[in-house]
Amino acid sequence: MLLKYANKGMAWAQVYVGNKYFNGVNSFALDKEKRLQSIKQAADQRDPDGLFEMALTCKEGTLERNESRYMYYLKEAAILGQPDAQEELATAYNVRRNNEQEQILHYATLAASHGNSRACGMLGHFS
Repeated sequence: MLLKYANKGMAWAQVYVGNKYFNGVNSFALDKEKRLQSIKQAADQRDPDGLFEMALTCKEGTLERNESRYMYYLKEAAILGQPDAQEELATAYNVRRNNEQEQILHYATLAASHGNSRACGMLGHFS
């Protein structure tokens, strides 16, 4: 049933199917290529979760480790309101981008407003 929705272009299902392929669970055999294809289809529709998952593939090296693509997908997901992407982007600005305080605060605040506990902890360091 899930594949049916993914094949019809439902982005939420494409992300879900992609993660099933990544973990090789239930009736989904471990298949990184199918994972990537499914996640990319969701990202191409500007689905926030699909964009975030694409960012993670660039970070993990599922595709290839690519810092600029990682940041691109992460920013797109964060702008669209994906809280985990917002927290990850705040962390990336802290670690990878020379401690850019304004960007860290901006994205950590957005993530915290969605209840992301790591972002709340991050904001505690700025008090």
